[in-house]
Amino acid sequence: ESQSRFYENIIGRSKAFWEPIYGKLVETFPEQLSDIPLDQFVQAVNHVEPSLIRTEADELTYCLHIMIRYELEKLISYTHGREEVTCNDIDAVCSVQVTGQIFKMLDAVAAGNRKETFLLYHDLLALKESPMSILYLLTRHFNILLQVKDAPSGLSRQELAKKAGVPPFTVGKYQSQCKHFTKEKLCKMLELCINTEYCFKQGRISDQIGVEMLLLQFASTDEAVG
Repeated sequence: ESQSRFYENIIGRSKAFWEPIYGKLVETFPEQLSDIPLDQFVQAVNHVEPSLIRTEADELTYCLHIMIRYELEKLISYTHGREEVTCNDIDAVCSVQVTGQIFKMLDAVAAGNRKETFLLYHDLLALKESPMSILYLLTRHFNILLQVKDAPSGLSRQELAKKAGVPPFTVGKYQSQCKHFTKEKLCKMLELCINTEYCFKQGRISDQIGVEMLLLQFASTDEAVG
């Protein structure tokens, strides 16, 4: 199925696929396509809309159907036929948004809660995120917080999202979190992340120990509110 979906959706719906043969398709179906330019045709076959029926879904939501089905199968196996599924069941077995975990970790850092910081870190490790990947996510997160913190007042949410390279719906969350840190503190934390990565690459320290030492530095210092 994966190969058929690849040929149908990735190749068959692309403009590059239709460019050399669209003329022949128009000749075959002149009544339906003679007034339809190639760009409009490609746009039409790539139309995206929600659907409750997997086999009729478009190239985007078809994959979401499979992802949701996989999460449901995990829940069914975990609850052993129990009729009621609780929020705790979902939290225990369903995929967690890694970015959301990073937000929570930084909230714990801002509160000086070392225990919660490390619990969230080990949750990420349990989700098969490598220490190097976590370090990359932290570095990216601090960079976004800095851009949001340093943005001129009066920017719209859309403008700020474009400047920081994040979805508009996440801007409010970044704005709220960066209030817990001064600009100087964010710069220092970003510098620590970069230095830790440099030590990895120089072979001076292992990735897991490096990230744990980094989190200790974050969580053991007083956070100034900016």
